[in-house]
Amino acid sequence: MLPLAILGPPLTLLAALALSPSLRRLAAGLSQEWLIGVQMLRVMGGVFVLVWAGGALPWEFALPAGLGDVAVGLIAMIALNRLRTGSATAVAWVRRTNIAGLADFAVALGTGFLSAPGAIQLLALDRPNDLIGLYPLVLIPVFAVPVFIGVHILSIRLHLARRAEAGGPVPA
Repeated sequence: MLPLAILGPPLTLLAALALSPSLRRLAAGLSQEWLIGVQMLRVMGGVFVLVWAGGALPWEFALPAGLGDVAVGLIAMIALNRLRTGSATAVAWVRRTNIAGLADFAVALGTGFLSAPGAIQLLALDRPNDLIGLYPLVLIPVFAVPVFIGVHILSIRLHLARRAEAGGPVPA
């Protein structure tokens, strides 16, 4: 059920965007600054490193997931600064934020599933990733991850729409 809880909302968003012109218009009016700024909250993923340091999570999950989230949050901070100052590098930083953010989720979800007890557990055999399925940490994969993936989808869509409107390089 966990993969469905994680991927269901972003897939539903993609389907809704494909089927609803009014939703596409609404999405086109969003602020790229807001969409990137929300990703700064990812620095809170550093909690995984703290929980690992306390001995409650395996390093195979906690370090890549936690440090990856912190890195994405910091990249988003730079991107937001570049957007707000109108920097010529703003678009590149928006791309970096979205690429790093989605790559981080791929790594975190992969290591999360591979370190959790079950049929596909290949990592953390001496200390399975039990805690991620318990409250309150379970809120991260079932709520925060789908929300942040949805924000990445909206940011990428806005980026591509602006590029299409400009007929070339994307203005910030």
